[in-house]
Amino acid sequence: MKNGENIPKKIGTMLGVIFIVLSIILAALTFNLMIALGDKNAQIESLQTATEQQQSEISALQQQLSELENSDIANLTKQIAEKDGQIANLTLQNVELTSQIAILQAQVYQNLSIQEKIRDSIMDYIKFNHPETTQFTKDLIWEGGRTTPASSIGTETYVYISNGWVFTINYPIVPTPLYNVIVDYSAPFTGIPYRIIWKGSWQNWCIIEDSYVFAQ
Repeated sequence: MKNGENIPKKIGTMLGVIFIVLSIILAALTFNLMIALGDKNAQIESLQTATEQQQSEISALQQQLSELENSDIANLTKQIAEKDGQIANLTLQNVELTSQIAILQAQVYQNLSIQEKIRDSIMDYIKFNHPETTQFTKDLIWEGGRTTPASSIGTETYVYISNGWVFTINYPIVPTPLYNVIVDYSAPFTGIPYRIIWKGSWQNWCIIEDSYVFAQ
């Protein structure tokens, strides 16, 4: 019976030992978890501090960028306004110069002889009705004038020359004459030789074309 009475005591002792061991293990595990938790809290605090610093830097950079953008926009707006003012002034000057040119051209035209007016009007006619001649009619400065021979009676002849053009006018000396015109262009020494021959007449600002030849 004594052995039977000792069994419960042994079991109780073993259970006590097991409880103590488990308590020690649990205490150690709890301690380790508390240390790990502390480390995690420290990491979280460090990350939060770093995040706050980064947010502060971002805010500062955004402020600097905003100031730079506003400064650039203001400068560009000012420059555009200045350019608009310059354009307006130049446009006004251009209008004034165009008006002056028109006035001077009118004065020059009024001082032209009838032969020079015939020459210019027929050259405009040729350029307008035969666009392929435009390349040869730029910046023409005419020379020449009356070439009527002393032996000629009752007729007049005028010849004008410019950059390969020979403009000949022949007409009888009568009231409101019919001006016969021959316009001849030749450039044999250019890369591609061209030849233009226009024949017609002018009377009371009416131009009649009799023939036209364009060859190359």
